[in-house]
Amino acid sequence: MTNREMINKFKDYAEVADASYAMLDFVYESRK
Repeated sequence: MTNREMINKFKDYAEVADASYAMLDFVYESRK
């Protein structure tokens, strides 16, 4: 795997993590 592939994969993971974190935050806020 090249560096570029690793960076792209990392960016994908970061976006997914960011989206799921925002979703958890939204769910948590709406349950208050």
